[in-house]
Amino acid sequence: MKKITDFPQFKSFSLLLLSTLFLLTVFAFSRTLKSTPTVSVAADKMNLFYIGIDNPITVAMAGVPADKIKVSCENGEIEDLGNGHYNVRIKTVGKKIIKVEADGIAPKEIEYRVKRIPDPMSKIGFLSGGAVSIGYFEHQKKISAQLIGWPIEEKCVVQGFAMTIQGSDPVEVVNEGEYFNATSLSLLEVIKSNDVVYFDNIKCKYPGDPAARKINAMVFKMR
Repeated sequence: MKKITDFPQFKSFSLLLLSTLFLLTVFAFSRTLKSTPTVSVAADKMNLFYIGIDNPITVAMAGVPADKIKVSCENGEIEDLGNGHYNVRIKTVGKKIIKVEADGIAPKEIEYRVKRIPDPMSKIGFLSGGAVSIGYFEHQKKISAQLIGWPIEEKCVVQGFAMTIQGSDPVEVVNEGEYFNATSLSLLEVIKSNDVVYFDNIKCKYPGDPAARKINAMVFKMR
């Protein structure tokens, strides 16, 4: 007895059914590609965002003009610079979502980590402490706060510090801002060999910081 699969009509019908299913799958897949074009979001400087500074990004959506794309960020601000370029500003740490949208297209979400700018290192001239000549301070007027190897231009502003000279009679002077005040300068002019100069309670502030942060102290010994 012949099986139903042995009839030519059944084989023709099966081939037709498989061909139809294949064409429908290809059609559906092509429609999906058209409705969800490739979206790219690239951080121009770093692979994460930092609080209080401009975080530039470039956004592109395949087949969609830049002026038809809408970019938003949860708990953040987006500045449209034109031609697919944006600045992102964020106020809190954690993980944030950049959402990219266009009319008739499902939105695309990209996650970024957000961190505080790391603590800088306090310096006088190019040193952060150690044995120095008495003449070293003759040309130094201030304390600076520097981020070593930091790829952005924003600067930390020193808001104040205490200077203590440990000699025969210890003297402490509190300074406002980054520059030595008149009292500090007059004391540095008369320091002697083996005197120790301490700089502590150094406070600085970066964009986005709610308050000044305390950074490393420095100790210099005169020789």
